[in-house]
Amino acid sequence: MGSGLPVVASRRGGYSDYVVDRRDCLLFDSTEEAAAHVLAIREDSTIRQELDSRARTRAHSIVGEEPARRTRDFLTSPRPALTRANPLLSPQITGRRDDLVSRDTPRVAS
Repeated sequence: MGSGLPVVASRRGGYSDYVVDRRDCLLFDSTEEAAAHVLAIREDSTIRQELDSRARTRAHSIVGEEPARRTRDFLTSPRPALTRANPLLSPQITGRRDDLVSRDTPRVAS
């Protein structure tokens, strides 16, 4: 919500406790309704901008600006290189490197 993207969320669960349908998000009950909401947001810039603005205001009133800034920084930062120096890719630490890296991802020589 606070990262600058409109929210489409299920009526069941966490988000529905903090948002108001059609004011700061679009809530759905079915997969079909979720798809229709995503298409509406994609195709109508007015809906997208209004939801974004109200959702960002609501999120900042709940948690402040810092979490949104960290999320934006994470999503817009360059991807880390796939090297053994990255602990997520180290078989010595995880033992599951093939589970974490796509088979199409170039391998780093040992």
